[in-house]
Amino acid sequence: MHWRHSVFCFFLSFVFMTLPPVARSQTVPGKASASSSSVKPIAVIPFELYHNRVYLPVSVHGSRPYTMILDTGAAVTFVSEEAADEVKLPRKGSAKVDGNGEGVERFPLGKNVACSVGGADLLEKTIVIYNYGDFEKHEGRKIDGTPGVNFFHKYVVEIDYAGKQLSIYDPGSFLYTGAGSVIPLRILNGGTLALFDAKIVAAAGQPALEAHLAVDSGTYSELRLFRPFEEQHALIGDGRGQFASFGFGAGGEFRQVTGRVESVEIGGVKLSNPVADFSTDTKGVTATSNYDGTIGGDILRRFTVTLDYSRGQMMLEPNGDWSKPFDRNTSGLTLVTDDGFKKVLVVHVVKTSPADVAGLHEGDSIGAVDGKSTPMYTFDQIRRLVESPGQHEVGVDAWRGEVMTVTKLRLDNPPKP
Repeated sequence: MHWRHSVFCFFLSFVFMTLPPVARSQTVPGKASASSSSVKPIAVIPFELYHNRVYLPVSVHGSRPYTMILDTGAAVTFVSEEAADEVKLPRKGSAKVDGNGEGVERFPLGKNVACSVGGADLLEKTIVIYNYGDFEKHEGRKIDGTPGVNFFHKYVVEIDYAGKQLSIYDPGSFLYTGAGSVIPLRILNGGTLALFDAKIVAAAGQPALEAHLAVDSGTYSELRLFRPFEEQHALIGDGRGQFASFGFGAGGEFRQVTGRVESVEIGGVKLSNPVADFSTDTKGVTATSNYDGTIGGDILRRFTVTLDYSRGQMMLEPNGDWSKPFDRNTSGLTLVTDDGFKKVLVVHVVKTSPADVAGLHEGDSIGAVDGKSTPMYTFDQIRRLVESPGQHEVGVDAWRGEVMTVTKLRLDNPPKP
């Protein structure tokens, strides 16, 4: 067996290049209603929004709640090795798992596993027992698993990003009554892929490109375009404010190019100047020509998103984050955690970036940010500090062996292409 785990499309990229905030003029399809349905949901579950991903409680075989990522792109349910051991899941067979990196790994399987999300039950005939260790270092927190696509086939799922709650409905009685845009979905690849049509304007004055994109709540990024689509339309080039960057996926770390597009339009909903990652992979998910790319958490979080796979529909209702600009990391750093999330390490520094100019090196250990020691922050808070376009200067204390360097990142000093 061979499955894709798209939560690892998540490209923990810390796209390091300077992409200045751009004023946005969005086309809003109308005021959203307070509720998307007049039907009472089966369950309403509060969730944590961390790094643009939905973390929600899921029990396995009646266990305590485990914290899992809601990922529309996960072909099957994934459970961490630690959680599987705790509930004593037997291993039966194995499967290959790939993602946005170029590597492919084999992991053990579990059979006939009962999961529950706030009382909404799901019996999975097969799950993958996954080692999240490497990804947890990039995400900066524990991950217990990922509910698979069968969850979206069994239920209508409403994700209220602003209210941080998930509502689950019975498809047979669900009736959408909201004021959002209704976007047709094509459920393909044995039910594991939800595609929709979008129009992308790469640069001002250019004609719109027709793109077939997937909904991918497991990624933290905005717009990700795959290598065949990028090459077909020559989307990478000099003079476009683009920079090389790194992503991270189930297949390991990979290189990409980060920039912006003029706009992306989804069912009449137009988003201006979103950040776009252009894949340069030759293997893995982002090298496929089966579809053209994905939209991820930094687009989805600007809406209440209702996914009704039974009717082949996605509904988007803009929330209060709709008017906020798309911002990305301006530091030039790629960071990971280590030692049980206690340490923050530098794994990449982009040449000519603020981090490079400040004298930071790969292998440095970050001891403090703006005068506060790193244990006083969550990893996501550190990310936001070094990415914030409102921060012109950020103080960083870094250890290199036994020597500490005290420096400042000038985030208004962009790297050269």
